[in-house]
Amino acid sequence: MGGADDRSYRRTELFLVRMRIGEASEGNGQMEWKGKVQRVTDGETHRFDDAQDLVRLLGEMATRQRASSTGSEKIGK
Repeated sequence: MGGADDRSYRRTELFLVRMRIGEASEGNGQMEWKGKVQRVTDGETHRFDDAQDLVRLLGEMATRQRASSTGSEKIGK
């Protein structure tokens, strides 16, 4: 890693993702992702209900300014 492109990034974020992956309760062969994502540096934590929620949360958390206090909420449909 490293190189000229690294200079264009302002900061690095570190996330911990805990998830359970299993077959959806509808029995339609779809996989279900449930869990939580936590920003390691400040403890901000959110729950997710599927892969799209996880991707959206990571994007939102990475671009949002860090709050001074630890926050926790559920973001879902």
